[in-house]
Amino acid sequence: MTRTDDTSTVRDVRRRARPRWGTALRAAAVVALVVLVGAAATGMLGVRSATAEVEAGGFHVELTYPRIARPGLGVPFQLRITAQDQLPDPLTIGFATDYFGIFDSQGWSPQADTETADADMVYMTFTPPEGTVFTLDFDTYIEPGSQRGESGAVRVFDAAGRPAVDLSFTTWLVP
Repeated sequence: MTRTDDTSTVRDVRRRARPRWGTALRAAAVVALVVLVGAAATGMLGVRSATAEVEAGGFHVELTYPRIARPGLGVPFQLRITAQDQLPDPLTIGFATDYFGIFDSQGWSPQADTETADADMVYMTFTPPEGTVFTLDFDTYIEPGSQRGESGAVRVFDAAGRPAVDLSFTTWLVP
């Protein structure tokens, strides 16, 4: 049994042309996905560290910190203080409290002799080593539940307990 065009039930239904913007949108989405997968495959979406430096009050302070990171990844955090003459005894360093909320900490090396805090900062006091250089390492990784970055600050105090150096920085988190 063959049908003719006279008996077709769809002969008067017109075909709709596909809109060109739909094709362009799908092509753009495919290109974006390929770029994203390529960036991830080459490691471009991993941890990016940065170094912030400042010289003031007889100190040169250098901080290596995670500039861009992802949750769950280990990150670098090292503070190096070089004094022009001699490190103050005791050496007191302040860190912005809010900044450390994005981390899961494994510990500081060396550990502080004493530690206190106020609403804005954690103050760590150390017996300085001989010489003019002090290095503080923070063994840490980004908290898996962290979804946004945070700005931080480091403050180094002179022998009289006055702020000598302030250094600000920001860590951005990407999914």
